[in-house]
Amino acid sequence: MIKTAVGLQILFALVFVTVAKDSGLYLTLFLIASYISVNAFIYGNTTALVLENFPKNAEVASALSGVVQFGLGALISTLVVMFHSYSLFPIALSLLFISSSSFMILRFYK
Repeated sequence: MIKTAVGLQILFALVFVTVAKDSGLYLTLFLIASYISVNAFIYGNTTALVLENFPKNAEVASALSGVVQFGLGALISTLVVMFHSYSLFPIALSLLFISSSSFMILRFYK
């Protein structure tokens, strides 16, 4: 289920990359909302995957997972801002990179 959800994110990100330079407001909102809505399927399942390896220290693992998510979000948003553009192409490309990276991690997990 997680791979399917990440695959949907990759699909939405690919469409966003192809239309990012010329997209209007409604198409941009639709693509970003579609991309983010798939997170509902991903977050709960991936958190459970992280916590299953630490049954005795689940609270520490959960806190560490949150810190890693927050830190990676700050790092990636900093990188996106460095490639300033008047189009949404850097944002679309970062969404595609994040989804592709997570798909590769899931593919080689266990």
